[in-house]
Amino acid sequence: FGSSECHPNKVRNDISGLPNEAYRHFGEVAADLIVHACLEFVTARVLEVQDSTKEPKQIPSRYTKMKNIFSIFEAFAMFILPRKLPYHVYMRALPFICRLINCTNDVLSFYKEECASETGTLISLLARACGEPKDKVL
Repeated sequence: FGSSECHPNKVRNDISGLPNEAYRHFGEVAADLIVHACLEFVTARVLEVQDSTKEPKQIPSRYTKMKNIFSIFEAFAMFILPRKLPYHVYMRALPFICRLINCTNDVLSFYKEECASETGTLISLLARACGEPKDKVL
């Protein structure tokens, strides 16, 4: 991505210009966090597709760790903070902001996901792993 070379894969080619674009719109630290979060998110989707052919392990901590490690919520947090705000002001609060965004997303999207009979959601995976009903896990 850093060399700005053309990639044979269309998705990679389309994504390769985004890091430079982030630096034009956000401060240096915020842009770094956004790019990092986006690359982790893409990596997670690749792992998700590769793992979809395997029997999932029923370990609750696996799902929460994967969601926290490979989430795009750091990028979302950067979008809500003013560009001129020095990073040392918000850096300590960033993990809490990300957790709030993450949990809020799970709760607010639960009904939609249930109506669509989605089974790969965090609530569904945790319920299955814990042997608990989804409403109790929620």
